Amino acid sequence: GRVPVLLDDEFGELARGLNTAMLGLQEREDLKDSLAIAAEIQQGLLPKHAPVIPYYKLEGFQQTCYSVGGDYFDYIELEDGRVWLMVADVSGKGYPAALTMANLQAMLRGLAAVDWPIEVAANYLNETLCDSMAAGRFVTLFMGKLQPETHSLVWMNAGHVPPLLANAEGIRPLEASSPPLGLMKGITYEVVRTELEPGDTLLAYTDGVTETSSRLGKEMFGEAR
Repeated sequence: GRVPVLLDDEFGELARGLNTAMLGLQEREDLKDSLAIAAEIQQGLLPKHAPVIPYYKLEGFQQTCYSVGGDYFDYIELEDGRVWLMVADVSGKGYPAALTMANLQAMLRGLAAVDWPIEVAANYLNETLCDSMAAGRFVTLFMGKLQPETHSLVWMNAGHVPPLLANAEGIRPLEASSPPLGLMKGITYEVVRTELEPGDTLLAYTDGVTETSSRLGKEMFGEAR
């Protein structure tokens, strides 16, 4: 409640100060409620369950360091059994990154529904994000199409942290061959086909993993670990 201001003296000044503080506290509580709702909505955009594919196992996990953020992963199963796999990282943090992430998710699900070739889908995403995002903002994206019948992965990497493919020969990074989305129009995206063997493991992640620091904040987790 508000404190009544009865006199224009020290007690009146104190009452006005208390009223201002109460208003600020109420605004902070309202903001916390809004952030909680935004975080709940963003979690709802992520996949609830991984597709069940014979001889394959998919797992996904996300945890933001703030209430909302710009990291995104998804798997979208097509009618013929193929699966789109995506990991993305929107530059920046907070609400702006979360809004861009939601827009990206909507576009990717629409593109998967019409089953565009990956390079065509990437070109559409880049052109659209160049028109809609503020200058200096961008999105890194690893996007693959898992083809269980042929045991292969068709993929492209637009400026994203290289996923790691572990097989009998060792660990190989799937390097980026093009810049992030949303920086420049007219980019050509290179698509690579990788054959998969029994026991192969693919780890796709964002730099939120490698840049995680110790409790004292002096040492980052790093790529070697």
